Amino acid sequence: MILELLRRHLPNGGRVLDVGSGNGSLTVRIAQAGYEVLGVEPSATGLALARARFPAVRFEQGDGYDDLVGRFGVFDMVVSCEVIEHLMTPATFLWRAREATKPRGHIVVSTPYHGFLKNVAVAASGNWDHHHHPERDYGHVKFFSRATLAQVARDSGLREVSFHRVGRIPPFAKSMVVAFKAAQTSH
Repeated sequence: MILELLRRHLPNGGRVLDVGSGNGSLTVRIAQAGYEVLGVEPSATGLALARARFPAVRFEQGDGYDDLVGRFGVFDMVVSCEVIEHLMTPATFLWRAREATKPRGHIVVSTPYHGFLKNVAVAASGNWDHHHHPERDYGHVKFFSRATLAQVARDSGLREVSFHRVGRIPPFAKSMVVAFKAAQTSH
């Protein structure tokens, strides 16, 4: 879905920032699709793995709270997959992503989907405590529905331009992928 959104919104290539690039698997696929890409990863272990596996792709240590523009400039698109749910202040991350995006650029975020029916199913199956267990190291600290992610995005000066559920049937989707643009020109 991420590559499809890249092709849709940046059909002629462009500069892409992958925030929370992990082991670099998505970042290298973006590069192979013809985009100039930079992967930013907070974990020293993940960064080392990405650099070792994909030496032709640029990876830097950092995170979504950093002054991304000051460090790396502006991008046509900022991508962040399965990261925002780990952040204590997701609005700060979205502001930073917005700052790092050119005026007509896009921000694409994926995160686990927590819609009403899925939450009811998790609770009814007796898995609520397991799903939201507070002692899970490095686990999720935020659980987004489409509405709550949209609200955080609006509060960060963004508007939704596309929404997609992925994995499983739509009401019980594993994740959602949402593309945003700045609600107003910020640059």
